[in-house]
Amino acid sequence: MTPSTRYRLELASTGIRHARHEAAHALGQWPIPAAVKDDALLVIDELVTNAVRHARPWRSPGQDESAGPPQAHGCSLVLHLTHDHLLISVHDQDPRPPALGKPSAVAESGRGLLLVAGLSTAWGYTYPPSGKGKSVWAKVLIGPFPDLLAADQNTEDLPSPTV
Repeated sequence: MTPSTRYRLELASTGIRHARHEAAHALGQWPIPAAVKDDALLVIDELVTNAVRHARPWRSPGQDESAGPPQAHGCSLVLHLTHDHLLISVHDQDPRPPALGKPSAVAESGRGLLLVAGLSTAWGYTYPPSGKGKSVWAKVLIGPFPDLLAADQNTEDLPSPTV
């Protein structure tokens, strides 16, 4: 069976740390070269950070706080290993598509998707059939592993690689 795992995460900095910790543990159990694991963890960190940063529920200016906190929906991280790549997918409830930034030389942020694009062989986003949110995915090349070639390639729960 092909290794695959899913994690539910909070839209908070604790979700980023949890994703990094759980992903490092999972990738440590899978037949992936160390250098590729480092790249994959950076991609995971960037995708989860973007979900936490951009999909968080924020209270609108002037919104009555007596109504309680804004509804927070978490996000999820899916890791799926195939014979030649690792598919990383982060789903959140925000339907806005990710956008590659063009940060200035002095900007302190805005380079996350540029890193994802540079470290992956492909990346994009899909909308689930439910119409709620989006999944941002990236493929990280790991090289062929003959023992996984005949493995179950069930990807029904994963996003299709289209934009």
